[in-house]
Amino acid sequence: MIFGNPSKFAIQMDVVKAWSSPPTFIEGVVNVYLNDVLLGEGYAYTSSIFQDYIDIVDGVLANPSVVSEEEFSSDVALILPEILKARHPWLVFDSDVDYESAPDELWSNTDEDLSKDATFETLLKKGYKLFAIKCKEAVRLMVLRFDLADGGYFDLSELNYADIQEVVVGAEYLSDLVECIDKWYQFVQGVCEK
Repeated sequence: MIFGNPSKFAIQMDVVKAWSSPPTFIEGVVNVYLNDVLLGEGYAYTSSIFQDYIDIVDGVLANPSVVSEEEFSSDVALILPEILKARHPWLVFDSDVDYESAPDELWSNTDEDLSKDATFETLLKKGYKLFAIKCKEAVRLMVLRFDLADGGYFDLSELNYADIQEVVVGAEYLSDLVECIDKWYQFVQGVCEK
């Protein structure tokens, strides 16, 4: 079933009963659409639709971080590096040189800001990060291809901003999408138990 409008932002979740062991281990296919584009190639087998469900209904998509109008309307090339650095302080660097010269204590920094990271399991498996911010009645969704450098870190100097996909949707639209997924999952649990 597709939740939302693939021309804007949609999540497809389909249960494969043969892969599942209800009531909690429900497996299937999950896909994400943004601006009429399927993120990643082919379908994404997910180890557990339950994990995506939890990440969506209890995560940032259900409650996006409220930001100022200035931050909300900032160019993606300005806002995304700051969001990434706050989310992954030990994984995001401006260049190889910055990575190589990072102090050892940086690696023990666990002070990460999760408030804008709306990524769920299937997106990670497909190699994407999803960030969401809200201002007034609008939510800005930004999708970044998650391709770590050879050393296992983000090198911002190699980030191609033309490849970042984004869309602005209404807060009510996103809230309805999350609510529909929640209701669908409750229904699927009951059906799969039979």
